[in-house]
Amino acid sequence: MDLTTFLQFFINGIVLGAIYVLLAVGLSIIFGMIGIVNLTHGILYMLGAYATVTVTPYIGFFPSLVLSPLLVALFGMASMIVWSATIFRHGIDSDRLRPYTKHAEWYFFPLVFAAAIFVIVYR
Repeated sequence: MDLTTFLQFFINGIVLGAIYVLLAVGLSIIFGMIGIVNLTHGILYMLGAYATVTVTPYIGFFPSLVLSPLLVALFGMASMIVWSATIFRHGIDSDRLRPYTKHAEWYFFPLVFAAAIFVIVYR
C-alpha cells in the first residue's frame, strides 16, 4: 500500500469518526436535556444527507452543505410546531390524554412523537 492510499484511508477514517462523534454528542445533549433518547435524531441526520445528495446537482456542493441542514432544521421545527399545536388544541388534561398522563410518566409523549416521525419519514 502506497502513501496516498494510506492517507486516503486515514482521512476517511477521521471523517467517519467525526460523524460518529457528532451523532453521539447530539444524542447525549438531547438525552441530558429532555431525559429520553430521541429516536428521530438518526432520521433527521439521514434526511440531511439525502437533501444534500438531492440538492447538490442543482446548486453545487458547498451551497448544498449550507442549505440542506437549514431544510432539515425547518422540517424539524415544523413537525414540533404541529405536534405542540395538536397537544395544546386538545389540551394536556383532556379526556383523550388523561389515561396516559395518569399512569405514565411525561416522557411518554416525546417518545410517541419520535416514533410517529420515524413512521412518517420511512413511508
